[in-house]
Amino acid sequence: MKFLTTIISGIFIFSPPIIFGYYLAYMYGVTETFASRPSSLGISYSEYLFLGYFELSTDVLKILNKLLRIILYITLYCLACYLCLFFGTHSSSREKLKSKFDFLQHRIHKFSKNNKLSWLKNINSIPAAIYLLFIFFIFSLYPVLIKYKQGEKEATELLRKTITSYQCEYNEGYMKDDYLLKRIKKITCGSHKCLMISLNDYEIRTILPEQYIQPLSPLVETTGN
Repeated sequence: MKFLTTIISGIFIFSPPIIFGYYLAYMYGVTETFASRPSSLGISYSEYLFLGYFELSTDVLKILNKLLRIILYITLYCLACYLCLFFGTHSSSREKLKSKFDFLQHRIHKFSKNNKLSWLKNINSIPAAIYLLFIFFIFSLYPVLIKYKQGEKEATELLRKTITSYQCEYNEGYMKDDYLLKRIKKITCGSHKCLMISLNDYEIRTILPEQYIQPLSPLVETTGN
C-alpha cells in the first residue's frame, strides 16, 4: 500500500512539469533556430500545459498504435509457427515438445512461488517507490529532448525551404509596414505575438497577431484540392 501511494503521489507531482516541459522544449527548438525565445511570444503556463498534454497524448497514442501492430504481428507469427509445428511433426515429437513446455511451466511456477513473498516484501516499500520514480523521471527527459530536436528540425527545414523557394504557399500572408504590404511567412504564434519571416528582406520579425493578413484565395484553393 505504501508503494502504490508513493507512486501515485509522485506521478501527480512529476506529470505537470513533464507535460509543461514537453511543449516548452518544442517551442525552444523552433524559436532558437531563429534567435528568439518562447517568452517573447507571450505563451502562458496553462497554454503550455494544454498544448503539452495534447502533443504528448498524440505521440503516446501513435507509439501505442505501433506497439499494438507489432504485438499483433508477433502473435500471428507465433500462432502460425505453432500450427506448422503441431501439424507438421509426428505425434511422438509433439508429445516430447508438450512435455518440455509442461516442465518449463512447472519450473517457472515453482520459482515464482518460492520467491513471491520476498519479492513482494522488497517492492512494497517507500525506497523501492522512490527508486522507481527516479527512473521514471530520468526516462521522461528523453521524450522532452526528442521534442526539442523535432522543433529544431522543423524550423531548420522551414528556413531552408523559405530561402530556396520562389513559389508562394498557402501559409504565406502579408503585414502592413509604413503603409506598405510586405510578404511574410508565419513560423509560430503565442498568446500576444507571432514569429514571422519577412520574405521581402529576409528578416525575422515578432509582430502582433492582428498585423498578420492572410489571403483567403490560397486557402480556398487548398481546401478545394
